[in-house]
Amino acid sequence: MRIISDILSVILDEGETNKTTLLHRANLDSRLLNKYLSRLCNAGLIEVENRKGKMSVRITDKGTRFIVLYKELRQMVNGKVEAVKDSTNKARKNI
Repeated sequence: MRIISDILSVILDEGETNKTTLLHRANLDSRLLNKYLSRLCNAGLIEVENRKGKMSVRITDKGTRFIVLYKELRQMVNGKVEAVKDSTNKARKNI
């Protein structure tokens, strides 16, 4: 899930991007990036076009909704984890 999040976040930040930018910013090798781009395209989260021999990638509305909801969910889960850690630490101090 983290790789998908990274790829979609880069595309969202860039607006429209190319494969080289994605390779560097998502820190992936070409084989792995191609695998995920294919999956994301099949899921309707991104659109890939070939423009004058260069790959152009942009996020769809569905992809934007997905990444926004995913980030919100991660923040909620991380907040719950921190709350549990705080409660555990307080309980340990009282023992």
